[in-house]
Amino acid sequence: MTRKGDAPGKETPLLTVLMPCFNERDTVQEIVTRVLAVPIHLELIVVDDGSTDGTRRILDEFASEDRVRLLFHARNRGKGAARRLIFFFSRLNPCGPP
Repeated sequence: MTRKGDAPGKETPLLTVLMPCFNERDTVQEIVTRVLAVPIHLELIVVDDGSTDGTRRILDEFASEDRVRLLFHARNRGKGAARRLIFFFSRLNPCGPP
C-alpha cells in the first residue's frame, strides 16, 4: 500500500484501526480525534452497531476525513458482526471492496 506523494517504489506501511462502537456518544468524538492525531499512515474503520444515543450524528462529523470509513448497522447485531463488516471493508481483505 502506498500513500499519495510517496516516491515511486517506496512502500509506506498502512495501519488499519478497527473500531466497533455502540452507544458511545460520550467518548467517540475524543477517541476518533485521538486516533487520527497519531502521526502514522492509517485508515480508521468505524462501525456504529445500531446506536440509539446520537453516536451516529457525532461520527457523521468525520465523514469528510479521507482516512475514516464509517459503516452503520440499522440495529445492534453485536461486536462480532461489526468486526466482520469492518474486515470486509478494510484494505486487509483482498476479496472485499477497497
